[in-house]
Amino acid sequence: QPGRAYVNTQGKLVLPDEGEVQIKLTPMERTLYILFLRYPDGINADELWRYWDELCKIYGSQMVYDDKDLIEDAVESICDEEKVTWYTNVSRIKRKITDKLGKRSAEQYIIKRETDGLYRIGASLLTIEGR
Repeated sequence: QPGRAYVNTQGKLVLPDEGEVQIKLTPMERTLYILFLRYPDGINADELWRYWDELCKIYGSQMVYDDKDLIEDAVESICDEEKVTWYTNVSRIKRKITDKLGKRSAEQYIIKRETDGLYRIGASLLTIEGR
């Protein structure tokens, strides 16, 4: 049984099966985490642009500002061809979760590339409390 995860209204990743561990994520980290929880079958990093509208909507809900240009610029940086911002955010999420849980326990909660080339989270979506 995979662990469960959700992002609460305070912007923290909550892992109820790990003793209610809470991990502070940035708005973009939360955006990516929420997107990947919604797609347990995985997402190809080269096709993140297919989720453009959804990424903009999620990111907008995770920010305190309602600036469409700012939101679109941030999502564009995640979807760009070089994937620098994408890899940076995925790496930060992994580090934050691993620092809290240890390497072995963190495995099911991190966004990672599987043998089929798709990125996914092993944890199942418990709920998403939007802001």
